[in-house]
Amino acid sequence: MEVGAPYVLQFLKYPATPHWRVATHYLGEDDHGVWLVGRPGSRMQKGDAPPLQMRELSVHLIPRHGWTVLSFHPQHETMSHFVDAATPADFQERQVVTIDLDLDAIRYHSGEVIIDDQDEFELHQQVLSYPTDLVAAAQSAMETASADLAALAEPYGAVCWAWWEEAARRWSQ
Repeated sequence: MEVGAPYVLQFLKYPATPHWRVATHYLGEDDHGVWLVGRPGSRMQKGDAPPLQMRELSVHLIPRHGWTVLSFHPQHETMSHFVDAATPADFQERQVVTIDLDLDAIRYHSGEVIIDDQDEFELHQQVLSYPTDLVAAAQSAMETASADLAALAEPYGAVCWAWWEEAARRWSQ
């Protein structure tokens, strides 16, 4: 795929309800997965809600195999890293689809790391009947992601900065 080609990042909620749809562009790929860029002014939409526009440049890492999606946005007012627990991605021609599993590992600019939305995850286990293997994979992914975020282990350190800087170089505001 050509750098800059439009690429949709589509999150669903279990089992297949539309969640966030983010208009991005293909940035590149490395051993960690596929990198996409969300440019200021790009459209994002949650389900059937009115669309919003991205305010700052961000990069997103979608592993070829794995249970997370990283959104890195160092210009955000409070947080730099946001890692969604998500099913392994289904890569299609111009979009990638994954199921958001509620849990999020967040790194704030202060260095604090939390796992968010645990109450939602517990509720959805009951209401949506999450399979036990899905629950275990999401919990394991968040434990690993939160530890790696705290340590800024790769790809959460220099690697995501390098991709963000490449995106900023190509698409400066």
